[in-house]
Amino acid sequence: MAKQKTNWDSLIENVNQNEWYNSILENKVIFSLGIALLLVVSFFAYGIIGGDSKAPDFTLTDTEGNTFSLSDYKGEKVVILDFMYTTCNPCEDLAKGVLEPYSEIMDNNDVILISISVFGTDDEDELREYAKDYGWIHALGD
Repeated sequence: MAKQKTNWDSLIENVNQNEWYNSILENKVIFSLGIALLLVVSFFAYGIIGGDSKAPDFTLTDTEGNTFSLSDYKGEKVVILDFMYTTCNPCEDLAKGVLEPYSEIMDNNDVILISISVFGTDDEDELREYAKDYGWIHALGD
């Protein structure tokens, strides 16, 4: 009984007969170097052309009712901004896996971590617990 030819078999046969594809496979090193060069050039072009390292100033109220502005820390501390939402699992994973360990070793005299809940509807009590647990400034933003 002969095996019936499937669409997958036809696709593989066509790919194997494609000279351009085969030439790329034969020259994997050259192809990989070309891709790497393209990525490096793109990285440097982005650095030259775009991207601004200055955050716009804003004023928010933290979970304790204190009003603060980003400009309050200009020239005095390195500011790490964290944008989150309390029911966002990836946000919580980032907080517990990256920011929490860093906050334990960072120099609080030189660095401040401001976590901003991106929805004004976030639970203030839960944010207050985050602030207490992590020692960060937490604020509701919109």
